[in-house]
Parts: sequence; C-alpha cells; structure tokens
Amino acid sequence: ALIGECICIMGNELMFRHSYCCGTRFNSPAMIANAWENRADVYSSIGALFGVICAQLGFLVMDPIGAIIVAIFIGKSAYEMFHTAWNGILERSVDNSIEKRIRKEVTKHTEIINVASLRTRELGPYLAIDLRLSVSPDITLSEGFEISSRIKDSLLKIIDKKVGIINVIPTGYYEKG
Repeated sequence: ALIGECICIMGNELMFRHSYCCGTRFNSPAMIANAWENRADVYSSIGALFGVICAQLGFLVMDPIGAIIVAIFIGKSAYEMFHTAWNGILERSVDNSIEKRIRKEVTKHTEIINVASLRTRELGPYLAIDLRLSVSPDITLSEGFEISSRIKDSLLKIIDKKVGIINVIPTGYYEKG
C-alpha cells in the first residue's frame, strides 16, 4: 500500500505540473482547472499515505484526522477553482494594468478627445475590449472608423494576450455647458 501511494502521489504531481504549465502557456482555464484536480488527488493520496503509516504504527485515530486535513485542502482548491470560473462567467474585468496601457496608447492619437468608456474582460483564453472614444462631431463617419481601425491596430501591437474581440466605436464629443 505504501509503494502504491508513493507512485500515485508522484504520478499525480507530475500530471499537475505538466497540465498547469500547459494551461498557463496557452492561457486555458480548463487545463488549469484540470491541473488543480490532479493536485487535489495528490492531497488525497498524501492523506491516505498518512493514514496507512499511522495505522501501521498503531495510531488508528490519526486516519480520520488526516482525512479532515485533506478535506480542508481539497475544499480550498475547489473554492479557488469556483472563484476563477465564476469570474469568467460574470465576465469580470481583467487587471487594471491592461486598461492603463490601453488608455495610454489611445491618448497618443491626437484626434481622440477622451475615452468615453472602456471595458475589458476575459473570454476563455481571449481578451475582449470594448472601447468608446470621443472624437470631434465634425468628422465624417468614414473618418471616425478610419481612426478606430488605426487604434485597433496599435492596440494589437501593445497587448501581449490573445485578443478575441476589439470593438472601437467613435462617438461625437460635445462640450457640456
């Protein structure tokens, strides 16, 4: 039983490391979740190993204590996976550093008056950007979409993630007052 548990622990840990590395490389939430499932198997196997060793030494009470500790580790992993998946379902914004870089890049274009709205979110391994830019109301529609096309191209050059969708919509800017 001890040899079997040790082989199981090593095998699951190797699968965790490989799956997590690939999931991170390809920005795949499904692969990362599968990796954490392998890590939960490692925790279970460590608890079973602990129980077998304690039983061999005559400490039978340690088996349920080990099971409780393993359950806590598995619960923590499950919570983290659930939290990540929930944020994906709700299309939460990505970190602020990407939005700051987008705003900085947009302000380099002189024809942009300001960023009317910016929303970024992750859609699986991809990044979606919805951007509304205030431009002069005196330009033509084709000029507005030419500006948005140039901004899309410049954003694709500075963002290091896979970009699935970029919506850049020029909107007229009117002074309030």
